[in-house]
This record gives sequence, C-alpha cells and structure tokens, in this order.
Amino acid sequence: MLVARVQYFNLFYFIAILAMFALTAGSVILCRKKGQKFAHRFILVLIWLNFALHFLKQFLPVCYGNWPNSLALSGVPNLCAFFVVFGPLMYLSKNKYFRDYFFYIGVLSGFLVYWWPTTPVEATWLDGWSYVSECMRFYACHLLILIAPFVMVMTGLHKLEFRRLWTIPLMFCFAEAVIVAHCLICGPGLHLPGYLSDWSVVFTRNNTNESMQFGPQMKFDKMLGGVYQYYFPYLLTFKVGETLYFVPALWIMPLIYIGTYIIGPAFIACLYPKETKLAFVAWKQRRKMRRNRRNNKC
Repeated sequence: MLVARVQYFNLFYFIAILAMFALTAGSVILCRKKGQKFAHRFILVLIWLNFALHFLKQFLPVCYGNWPNSLALSGVPNLCAFFVVFGPLMYLSKNKYFRDYFFYIGVLSGFLVYWWPTTPVEATWLDGWSYVSECMRFYACHLLILIAPFVMVMTGLHKLEFRRLWTIPLMFCFAEAVIVAHCLICGPGLHLPGYLSDWSVVFTRNNTNESMQFGPQMKFDKMLGGVYQYYFPYLLTFKVGETLYFVPALWIMPLIYIGTYIIGPAFIACLYPKETKLAFVAWKQRRKMRRNRRNNKC
C-alpha cells in the first residue's frame, strides 16, 4: 500500500509543525486555567504514557516484524530514549537541577525534532501501515517530550535560574555516557539481539551513534572535517587507518557549555523578562559600585 510520505518542507512536514505548536499552546492554556494541581497530574499522565509507549512500540509492525532485534529500540539508544526512560525520575525527584535538565533537553529535543524529522523522512524501507504507525509514534513521542517540561515551567511548577546552568552540560554528558555504557554492555558485553557485538565497530561514528555519543557522524565530515584538527586535542583520540575516533561522550562537552550559555539565558530572558531586567540592572549597579571603590582607593 502506497502512502504519502513526510519530506522536508512538504505539506505533511508543516502540518506536523503546526500541530505541535497548537497542542503545546493548548496544553499550557488548559493547565494554567485549571491550576498547578491539575498541571502536575497532566504532566504525570504525559511522562508515564511516553514511558509506556517506549516499550509498547514492540507491538508496532516496524518492531514485531524484526523481533527480537527490535528489543534494542526499547533500550536507551539515544538522548530522547534516555529522556523518556528517566524523565519520570527527573520530574518526580523535585530536584531543581534534574528539573532544569528535564526542561532544557526536553523542550529543545522535542522542538528540534519536528524541524528535523529524521525517521519520517529517512525511513525509506518502511511502507504502508508500518510507515504510518512509525510516523505517528515518532511524532507523538516527541510531542510528549516537549509538552511535559514546557507545561511544568509555564505553570510555575518549576522556575529556571541562571546560576544552575553550569550543571546542564554535565548532566548531558552523563546521559551520553549512559548511552555509551548501554551500547557496550548490551552489545560486546552480553551479545544481545539487535546490538553490535564487535568492539571496533561499536566505536565508529556511523553505527549506534544516533546522539553522536561517539563523535560527529561521518556525514558531517565534509562540512566539519577541516575543523577537527583545531578541536581540543585530548577529546580526539587517534586514527586507525583512515578512521578518526573521538572520546565517547566527553568530546561534546565544550560545545554543550557554549550552547548552554547562549540558549539558557535566552530561555530565561523570554520566560522571565521583568526579573531578567531587574537582575541586569542590579548587576550593573554592583559593577558600578565596585568600580567606584577601586577609584576611591586610588
């Protein structure tokens, strides 16, 4: 059975994006109107539903047709899977640092995936109901990843603060390390179905590297290859033949720190404009007072 497919910038691509904006805005409006107690229960439904979908997808055609190799898809093969599996723990812990990660990574992952929907566009091996069901699962999963943390912050269940931003790259790299450990333990360690069991193959950048935990994917080498020689040398490993290896998980930390201190303040400024303005005025005042003290000493 032939079905219409999602392609970059076609009608279905933009319908998905419009639906994402509409459902996110509608969820925030509803939860603000109903109050924080309703918002908390709403978030719990979303995160546990997503958790369940992560394992129930084994009943979809794309998985049960490839069983038992498909069991690997219900593990932790990428950052979105990590978020889905550990999201309930991050939210229910009420830890401010975990909830910061829950917000930033959830919102960014969910939002960006709608603009770069790799599975619906690149799943050329799927057709008919297999393709349709996988697209529905893909979009639903990432929509829940986006809405839950956004509602949490927009309803005041959690407040972002600039002083906690330094922990986001650390937790991001911890998540990447969990993905690396998952690939190594389930593959070369236990030889489970669906995992690569050869140590040398696991560490290459084109296999089991959805979240680039083993370095940038090779398809980016044409664009970034000339930059690698200037990158932090201890985060690049060595070449085996013509294959370049990166230090798993840790290689991306400098880039995440840079991104965090660009995107994080932008989020905070947009969500709390009055408080951000007051904080900036207070910072300028403190700077002026320090400068006056130095001048008086002279």
